[in-house]
Amino acid sequence: MNEQKRNTKQKKAIYDVLTATTSHPTAEWVFQEVQKDIPKISLATVYRNLSSMVKEGTVNVVLTEKNIFRYDADTHAHAHFVCSNCNEISDFHDCKLSVDHLTKKGYRVHAVNVQYIGICNICQNQGA
Repeated sequence: MNEQKRNTKQKKAIYDVLTATTSHPTAEWVFQEVQKDIPKISLATVYRNLSSMVKEGTVNVVLTEKNIFRYDADTHAHAHFVCSNCNEISDFHDCKLSVDHLTKKGYRVHAVNVQYIGICNICQNQGA
């Protein structure tokens, strides 16, 4: 219990960094950003808090094709496109996800994880 109270400031700072970006950052990037406000924070603390937020459902994790964990504070149902060349991740909120269909059939949906993997427009234009 004391550990949770001690981490409240760090956890809030980590969450604030995540909600301020749409870039799906790595833990290392989050660490560098949080360190600007909390210089003594450790990378282990960032990892521990990110893991805790994923378990709580306040943050989603996106695993890239190159096994890199990226984090997303947008927990609304949406799909991701992951570029297998540059590892950039794009959100797609306009995809027709079948949550309503499943709910009508009696299923209870807790989370949606749709991930498309391919080559983004930028990499295609650069000849990747």
